[in-house]
Amino acid sequence: IEITKASGAAIGLLDGKKIRYRATAGLMALPVGSEVQMEKSLCVACLRTGQVVRCVDVNAEFLLDIEDCQRRGIRSMIAVPVYHDGGIAGGLELYYASTQAFTEHDVHSCQLMAGLITEALARDQELSLKKSLASERAVMLEALEKLKPNLAALVDAPQARGAVAAAGAVSSAST
Repeated sequence: IEITKASGAAIGLLDGKKIRYRATAGLMALPVGSEVQMEKSLCVACLRTGQVVRCVDVNAEFLLDIEDCQRRGIRSMIAVPVYHDGGIAGGLELYYASTQAFTEHDVHSCQLMAGLITEALARDQELSLKKSLASERAVMLEALEKLKPNLAALVDAPQARGAVAAAGAVSSAST
């Protein structure tokens, strides 16, 4: 918001056919955790096309929910796709209180921020994978600890059988 002089911003991630807003700032943004049907989201055009959407006047845009924009005081906006795992994962939305309120520099700033969001998603996925592997390893080690007495008995069993057979052979030979 400070860099682009926007009145609000939001990061919405796809969750099925909905957008879940994971981070928001400013009075024009929906509360964190809000869910909106993808078709009703303000970033729907960038989600469909994978392109940056520059809307200098929301009243002239037919793809936006004009009533929602008016209720929230949004007069212009930028929407930038957020990519993850080779596809579109969501969008970064910036809202402005007046028409023609942003520059190409603001659009570039949004694209850079969307790249940082992509990096954060990748790191989060990597961390989740590491936690999952550590959890699976802990479960396996716990299971092995529980099986340890049984495994020890199996290892000792052939030696015991071999000792009994050897003792039987010695006793047969001495008779």
